[in-house]
Order: sequence, then C-alpha cells, then structure tokens
Amino acid sequence: MKLLGIEIERRTDVLAMAAFLISAGSLLSQAAVMIRGPETRLDGPKQIVLFLDEGTNGQEELAAISNQFYINKGTPGYDDILKSETLILNFRSRQVELTASNSVVPSSEGNKLAIGERIPWRPNKIPAGDVMTRETLYLPFPSSLSKDRARNFISREELTKLLQRSAMVTVSLQAETYAGSKLISTCELHSSDIMAGIKAKGWSSLVC
Repeated sequence: MKLLGIEIERRTDVLAMAAFLISAGSLLSQAAVMIRGPETRLDGPKQIVLFLDEGTNGQEELAAISNQFYINKGTPGYDDILKSETLILNFRSRQVELTASNSVVPSSEGNKLAIGERIPWRPNKIPAGDVMTRETLYLPFPSSLSKDRARNFISREELTKLLQRSAMVTVSLQAETYAGSKLISTCELHSSDIMAGIKAKGWSSLVC
C-alpha cells in the first residue's frame, strides 16, 4: 500500500509512518507558534477623564487621562513592548489628536481633580501570557498632519462650541508595539455628559 506516495509493505512500516507523521505535525505546530510571536491586544479604555489643563503658555487646554489594559496572549518568551499611544477625539466638525505624555495616578478631592506626579511616558514591556495596565495622560502637541498646527489645542470656549455642535464624541485610542501590532479601541461619549462635568468642575469622568 501507499501513504502520501510512500510504499508501505509491513504493519511495522505503517506504525513507523504514523509515528513520523505525529512527530512532524508536532514540530510544525511548534514552528507556527515560534513564527507567530507576541499576540498583543488592547482592552480599553475603561474610563476617560477629559479636563482643562494649564498649558505651557498659561492657557487652559483640553487634555485627557485614560486607563487601559494590554494583553499579550503569546507563549512564554515572546514579550512585546509598547511603542506609542494616541487618543483621538472626533467631534462632528473637528478631529483632535492628543499624544501620550505621562503616566499618572489621578484622584479627586471633592470637585477638584488631582493629577499627582507626572512620570514621563516611556515604553513598557507587555509580558507574554500576562496583562499590563497603565493610566496615561494625553496632551496636545502641534499637528504635523495639518497646515493648522494648532488644531489640537482646544480652549474652554472652543470645547463648548464643539460639544454644542455634536451630540456624540467618538474616542479612539490607538497604540503601537515594537513587535508591529497596531491596536485600536473605540467608544462613543455623549456630549451632554462631557459638558455637564466641564461646566460644574472643569473636568468630566466618563465610562467608555
């Protein structure tokens, strides 16, 4: 008889061929895992805090804090490293891009938002088979994708106008890892909820 084009004459040959196929299948499976490498995904943001931060020029500017989870389902030894984080706010008439600037541990004291220590943002390892969580402060920087380099800087007055023109605001958290993963998580927030918090205390905490 023939199996996979190979002539097999005795029962022992059949058993040997079966053992060979099982072994080859196992090796191919292991090779596939090795080629696949890290398997990182983004879970979040769970919560978004939008607030008016004091910029370097002393003017109030829209900023954000979000907490998110990075999950690496890769096999042991295939760690990943977070390369960048960007938070994009899509109003009906304008898109605002905020860039990860610091790691923070925010808290609230009555109606006052306490940011705490601002630790400079740096790449973080996402261990294989584990979860990495972080709270990130996003600040506006001059736009390199538009002639209007100030488009990411939103004052209190501008924010009020944008919220009045749009019933919903789409929040898009985008991240990239050194293994080449491009991650994205999106949710929608009601403009009225954002407005209520900003008017009452200068910041708004919302669940995505």
